Amino acid sequence: VAGWQTQLTIQNPELWSPKKPILYILKVTVSQGGIVKDEFHTQFGVRTIQTLDDKILLNGKTVFLHGVARHEDHPNYGRSIPTSVILSDLKIVKSVNANYLRSGHYPNHPYTYLAADRLGLLVMEEIPVWWFDELQPWKIQNVARRIHVQMFREMVFRDRNRSSIALWSTSNECKNVEGRIEFLQLLKSEVESQYPDGRLLTQSAAADRPGPYDESQGYCDVAGWTMYFGIFYNQYGLGKYRGTRNFVLDANDYFPKKPIIDTEFGYWSGEDMSQYAKQVEVFDSTFLAFAPRAPILANGTPNPFGFIAGVTWWCIFDWYTHQQAGGFQSMGLIRMNRVDAKPVMNTLKTQYSNYVNRSEYITEVKQTSLSQSPKEFELEQNYPNPFNPSTVISYQLSVNSKVSLKIYDLVGREIATLVNEEQSAGWKEVQWNASNLSSGIFAKGGYASGVYFYRLVAKASSEGIPLGPSGQAGAFVDTKKMVLTK
Repeated sequence: VAGWQTQLTIQNPELWSPKKPILYILKVTVSQGGIVKDEFHTQFGVRTIQTLDDKILLNGKTVFLHGVARHEDHPNYGRSIPTSVILSDLKIVKSVNANYLRSGHYPNHPYTYLAADRLGLLVMEEIPVWWFDELQPWKIQNVARRIHVQMFREMVFRDRNRSSIALWSTSNECKNVEGRIEFLQLLKSEVESQYPDGRLLTQSAAADRPGPYDESQGYCDVAGWTMYFGIFYNQYGLGKYRGTRNFVLDANDYFPKKPIIDTEFGYWSGEDMSQYAKQVEVFDSTFLAFAPRAPILANGTPNPFGFIAGVTWWCIFDWYTHQQAGGFQSMGLIRMNRVDAKPVMNTLKTQYSNYVNRSEYITEVKQTSLSQSPKEFELEQNYPNPFNPSTVISYQLSVNSKVSLKIYDLVGREIATLVNEEQSAGWKEVQWNASNLSSGIFAKGGYASGVYFYRLVAKASSEGIPLGPSGQAGAFVDTKKMVLTK
């Protein structure tokens, strides 16, 4: 037995990407005495993947991953899916205008990634480490068994030549932070010192366990969370849109130099298919929270405020599971038969169509704003609420306006002016710190605990502004309540 290695250079290679999945074939022949003893062929693409602050760069340019997840499951073949069906499945993924696939929660059949190479799908591949909620299972694996390390090595060495794979995911919805940090440190050290392949390390944590301040995300190249606000959890009663929006803003505050990827969002249609409308509503509400923070806006404009590098609808097809009474989960865009599409599929396909030809190869980042996007005036509930000592108040202006935003106490006395100026149309955020005194009734160290009100008045710089909820002619006016606790 002998080993042999060499280095080859491709002059001016054509680069692989979802829009242009250009592949090369490497052929290796072993001959002895002019007789061919063995041959090996493998496909590969040439591309780079990296992060720059809060963006993912494909071939040195900003990319936005808009995709779906897929379980390796089929009503006729179970988990032993023929390659022809795998190829058909991935063609369906491409047909909904996705450029990215999460193949969770385990490495799929090798052909999955060969097909992704050829069709042009960026992939997050994952090992089956999921729901390790307590520290003890992590200690068993991190210190003694290290089966999770072996699974990671097998995944990397089997699929390391696949140009489609951009992210290695290390776990799914594991609550314990200490164990995840130890595992991520171990893997990062091993990958960088022994087999650096340039791919990005991530995870799929649960957004509510423990929250946006999850310290383990600091050890990932890309911070990843599943997000089911208003579905499985509903902190502060904010619902799907505001819960998701406030979470990603908080996560960006904690990790301002790191791209964020939503690894799951979705809802079930019901085994009787009675929740079609709810599925659509969940997609619309959640995606509405993602879109303004995407690195590329729907009109193709680079977004300097965009830190959400990717979004993932869970899942492309319904799948079998013992966790449901009827034996299958109905969160798919399409029923398990691969034929019957649900209304949410067309909703997602339409939204993704805005990005499919614009989500890569942005050549420059121009300074821009989100001001073109709001279609109406709105004052949103502050977050967090209740709060101590500070909270964020968000509002949106559909046109350039003279804006006043003031704080009042329970008896109607004005105690603070946060905004009093002309502002351009767009999304706005203001932080109020109740420990900073200005006027009014105070407690030692700041404002007293209790109920306060904030009032927005936006007078349009031009005619045609609709009346606000409080009905002041020529202006948008709205007032909301917030609670300071100490």
